[in-house]
Amino acid sequence: MLRFKRKSEIFEYLRKIFRNSELVLVRGSAAYGNLKAFYDIDVEVYATKLRKPYYDVVLLGKKPILLSVYFER
Repeated sequence: MLRFKRKSEIFEYLRKIFRNSELVLVRGSAAYGNLKAFYDIDVEVYATKLRKPYYDVVLLGKKPILLSVYFER
């Protein structure tokens, strides 16, 4: 399980994973607000090829964070 110290590190991780995509959007209050004890980050990835949804659980300090990534055209 990946461990991060700051929320910006999670966004950098997502940017590296989906760097070949046309557009990556982080949706919901997780984009700007503080993350609580258990939180999820919803991500939409726009690419020419559709893929199955991607889920991952990472730690932000001691807080588990669910990453939910959906692919769109």
